[in-house]
Amino acid sequence: MNLKLLSIAAALALPLLASVACDPPPARSAIEAPSASVAPLASLQIDDVKVGDGPEAKEGRAVSVNYVGKLHDGTVFDDSHPRGQPLTFIVGDKNIIAGWNQGIVGMRKGGVRKLVVPPQLGYGDSAQPKIPAGSTLYFELELVHVVE
Repeated sequence: MNLKLLSIAAALALPLLASVACDPPPARSAIEAPSASVAPLASLQIDDVKVGDGPEAKEGRAVSVNYVGKLHDGTVFDDSHPRGQPLTFIVGDKNIIAGWNQGIVGMRKGGVRKLVVPPQLGYGDSAQPKIPAGSTLYFELELVHVVE
């Protein structure tokens, strides 16, 4: 095959490959754990259970969230409900896992969202209390307040 024909074939194939590689995986319930045979997630998965109608969570805004966090096997590692106080943070804060910072953007007050956070957007290879290193995290978030 000559070089010019090979270059044209490559130019035509690249957009096809890029569109296939960039398609997000289908959404899955954040509370239902995947089967053990499923490969680790490559990207954040978001599932809106209830769309809110209040102010929108955006980068730099303070938000308050009630949540439940679970591991792959369904073990709850954190839950704001028993404490009776939601977690308040600034969207984009470096002390919040990237999966939350990305996953809460666009939520509106009153909304409920499930997130499946792959390790690279959670705690990665660092073990945390009740969370083994390399864990995929499953959250259900309820956005209870947004400071505009």
